[in-house]
Amino acid sequence: MPKRKQAKPRQRELRRYLGRAAKRLRAPRLPGLEDTAIEAIENAATDYEEHRDERLAASKPEVAAKQRLIGVMHAHGKKQYRRGDLVVELTSEKESVRVRRVKPGKPEPEDESAVA
Repeated sequence: MPKRKQAKPRQRELRRYLGRAAKRLRAPRLPGLEDTAIEAIENAATDYEEHRDERLAASKPEVAAKQRLIGVMHAHGKKQYRRGDLVVELTSEKESVRVRRVKPGKPEPEDESAVA
């Protein structure tokens, strides 16, 4: 197993101080150095990485909640649940669930594979 790259001591200290929300440090460009990097691209890429990492971290609780919902649906013997504008359907392709809100008065497309 390859070794994990260690953060520099200053970065580790800042991350420990700021917690998970610590953002990647951005060093300003020094005049006179032969760095051909494009600062705008690097900044945009860093912004993207931060947002991507936040999204991926948020998906873990979503997956756990989805598995819990699937378990509750099975426990109650339901493949489909409707109440008000809430529609929950178990899908059989790969044991998943679909949750959506429907607008009142709007006709729903009939799904022949859904079983009440």
